[in-house]
Amino acid sequence: MFTPQYRRESEERQLNAVYYSTLGEMLPRCDIVVVTCPLTPETRGLFGDDEFASMKPGAYIINIGRGKGVAKINSITAWF
Repeated sequence: MFTPQYRRESEERQLNAVYYSTLGEMLPRCDIVVVTCPLTPETRGLFGDDEFASMKPGAYIINIGRGKGVAKINSITAWF
């Protein structure tokens, strides 16, 4: 599953990947979410209360991108 900025349908078919156009569609299906995006106006606050609430119980989020793309710790603790 992925949501690339530049979608390559031929690679999707080759990898048997599933494309979701929004995080809201994708997050409830993920066991692990890895955030790797740079901090831009579009990605600031990308993960907040609604995104954490939509994730399934026991899912992991790993943020190796810029910190301000993921909500503050109060949103994360509300997720548990």
